Amino acid sequence: MHLNRPLVIYCSHPVVVLNKDSLTLIEDSVAVQPKEVKFTDASRQHLQITYAWKENKNYKVVLPAECMTDIFGLKNDTLKVSFRTRGLTDYGSMQVKLKANNYPSENIFQLVNEKNEPAREFTCMRDTSFTLDFLLPGTYRMRLVYDKNKNRKEDTGNYLQKLQPEPVLYYPEKLTIRANWDVEATWSAAFPEGK
Repeated sequence: MHLNRPLVIYCSHPVVVLNKDSLTLIEDSVAVQPKEVKFTDASRQHLQITYAWKENKNYKVVLPAECMTDIFGLKNDTLKVSFRTRGLTDYGSMQVKLKANNYPSENIFQLVNEKNEPAREFTCMRDTSFTLDFLLPGTYRMRLVYDKNKNRKEDTGNYLQKLQPEPVLYYPEKLTIRANWDVEATWSAAFPEGK
């Protein structure tokens, strides 16, 4: 379990009733109070439990029988989820200095893994510096999307409407993140249009 992410429990049917008070969170045999318990999607199928997880600790989440009722009136059986958190030394970090030639504009920065899945994604201005913490060891690439319409998402274009996809740049090198290691990268991103 990641230290900086909430626990998410996926329900097979949309949940109508949830008794949050019956949920128990145990940290190394001591009951603790989660910061927040809520559904994060409109269909109420992704139950998110937020807590300030501590490194190298054992946790258990217990949802007793009949604390949730779905849209069909069915109630849950007792659910017990046990997991252990990672240590801080299991992660690496990266410091990035970014400059881009598109002005004025917002960009979408993405750090993608070897499967091209975003590990981090956020909007940023053209000249900025930031630190990415809690990165799992592995090989990553940086992408920068020129968010021309400023809708804070990557638009891939539409052939029928004759809309081109938003320009994307890749950092020329792959970045290797190691456990308990810091990486620094400076990127001067030059979009072809220069705008």
